[in-house]
Amino acid sequence: MEQLLRELLDRFTGLENRMIGLENRFIGLEDRMIGLENRMSGLEDRMTKLENNMQEVRAEVRELNQRVDRLEKTLQEYHAENINADNVILEKVRLTHDRLDYQLSRIAKAEEQLHLLVHN
Repeated sequence: MEQLLRELLDRFTGLENRMIGLENRFIGLEDRMIGLENRMSGLEDRMTKLENNMQEVRAEVRELNQRVDRLEKTLQEYHAENINADNVILEKVRLTHDRLDYQLSRIAKAEEQLHLLVHN
């Protein structure tokens, strides 16, 4: 009977040691889970910052696109103005050229008449 009690006591002690081992492993798992939760929280914070940065970048890109559109419109307006100014200048040059041709022809006629008068 005493031996049976010792065997039961030994088995109970073994079970108790196994339970202590399981409790320690469970505590270790809890610690690891807490560590993982902390890491996940950090990742969530980083993701939130990245999302905020992406929103800022998108806003800046929209603003830059609007500025580029305004610049293109301004350049097109200046280009149209320059074409119109060039056309006005070309028309004045043509008019001046026509007047110059007319004056040269009058001078040539006058010289011809003068030459005829001198030689007559």
